[in-house]
Amino acid sequence: MLGASDPLPRRPRRILLAGVTGVGKTTLARRLERLTGIPHTEIDALYHGPNWTYRETFLAEVAELAACPEWITEWQYRSARPQLAAAADTLIWLDLPRRVALPRLIRRTVRRRLRREVLWNGNVEGPLWHFFTGRDHIIRWALRTQRKYKRTVPALEAQHPHLTIVRLRTSREVEAWVAGPLAAALLPDPPTSAATQRSVAAEVGRSGGGASIAPPKRRSRSAYCSIARHRSRREKSGHRVLRNTISA
Repeated sequence: MLGASDPLPRRPRRILLAGVTGVGKTTLARRLERLTGIPHTEIDALYHGPNWTYRETFLAEVAELAACPEWITEWQYRSARPQLAAAADTLIWLDLPRRVALPRLIRRTVRRRLRREVLWNGNVEGPLWHFFTGRDHIIRWALRTQRKYKRTVPALEAQHPHLTIVRLRTSREVEAWVAGPLAAALLPDPPTSAATQRSVAAEVGRSGGGASIAPPKRRSRSAYCSIARHRSRREKSGHRVLRNTISA
């Protein structure tokens, strides 16, 4: 298992984000999308139908996504995790302490509810008082499931030896990894000097993760992988998922 300063063995192309609810998986996934040009599919958008119902096509769409040459998504939902881990080449484990993750989740939940932000397929956050009555309220769920990642993620090393796992324990480590090992892996060729690597890291730092340093390339446009074009964007009207159909 790699840390924040360990070089990546290859350029990541099929990337999973793991960690407790609210730790920042989707935020980092969108940042990686901007840096790498690899599309991010928010897995919640595949799972949740209107009125928080389960979408019967979920596992079929996950299978299509996993078969694509490049993608970024969150490592969530027990039924989807095995095929995602088998297909991924890189898993980033955000193992931030509870004192960091829990306040983030609370702020996000309160903001979404007060602003009535539209999430996936027309859903909105439930009333805040559900925290006291619903066993599976998102905050109670986070408190109950945080420890499981310390068992399930390390177990992946034995189950999937091909999978590069990066464990990031603090927000500072996240920034160091993006500016260091990830920036180096995105170069067209290995850096020829320490100065070159520092130059790339400085570019990432100046952009705040917003500018791509990936070499120009044509993204796959096959109809088979059009499912990977579920894109989440924050707009003035709220948070919604745009589903794009891309022709071959």
